[in-house]
Amino acid sequence: MAFSTFTYRFAILLVGSSISVSVLAASSAKQGMYGSPASASNIQRTINLNKNYVNVVQGETVRFVTPNGDAFIWTFDTWTTNTFKLANIAPENIRVGNATVFVQPNPLYLGGSQ
Repeated sequence: MAFSTFTYRFAILLVGSSISVSVLAASSAKQGMYGSPASASNIQRTINLNKNYVNVVQGETVRFVTPNGDAFIWTFDTWTTNTFKLANIAPENIRVGNATVFVQPNPLYLGGSQ
């Protein structure tokens, strides 16, 4: 009987661990594709969300403020994503509507002669 109890507990531990790893992987993929959360000390600009789109520049750190005063800060440290829904990066408890983010290339990152 002890063996089956051990087996049962091990199975629960294994399933729980795989769920945790899946959640962490999804979170990391989201941050890698779109940038990453940032601290208030790094804010370069504040955008009040009153339109269906926002324009940002790669590498820029932005504080987004909703009409009801909720806010979050994000750094667009990404190389490949040019357009996506703001809801993809907003915390789950902050409603940002259907706004689209347009990420413009940062001239500092572009190669070539000047």
